[in-house]
This record gives sequence, C-alpha cells and structure tokens, in this order.
Amino acid sequence: MDIEPEMPDLAWGRHLIDYLLEVGPVMAAGMGSAPITFTELSNWQAQLGLRLSPWEVRTLRRLSLEYNSESQLATKPDREPPFATLDAVRLRNAQVESDLDELLD
Repeated sequence: MDIEPEMPDLAWGRHLIDYLLEVGPVMAAGMGSAPITFTELSNWQAQLGLRLSPWEVRTLRRLSLEYNSESQLATKPDREPPFATLDAVRLRNAQVESDLDELLD
C-alpha cells in the first residue's frame, strides 16, 4: 500500500515563523547560542508596537527552544534528521498494517 502522508495546513501560524526569524530564532550566549528570552520578546514587541497574545509568545519561545536544541544536536555527524523520510513513513505504515492484520486474524 502506497500512502502519501497529508501535510497539515500551516497558513494560520505562518506569521509566527516570520516573527521568529525576525526576532532571531536564537541569541548569542557565552560560547554558543541560547533560546530567545521572554524579555527579548517583550522588548522586540515594544520596539515594533506589537501586542502578541500569550499563546503566540509561548509558541515563539518554544520554537526558539526547539530550534536551539536541534541546531546543537545537528553538529553531531551521526545525527538523524529531525523529520521522518518518506521511506520511513512507508515502512512504519507497512508495519502498522502488518500488526493489525496479525491482530485481527
């Protein structure tokens, strides 16, 4: 069975990605990078005259945390990509289908 996974519609949150890249997904810290802080987000909003909702601010902070974490992990040569390849999805789907067939027989 050849199933193509459907990608979710991200249009509703696109502005958050734009904001993240504008404020900077990370900030300089000591010998590397760190996630953006709530203080940085507050100052950035004040400078631009923006008033983000609490969920938007928390989402930007979380995106920054994840970006920073993954960028540090990605420096390892044997690091797996942070996304599933289409082959991996197909393999997983085949395994689930096989397990279900076994369970139902």
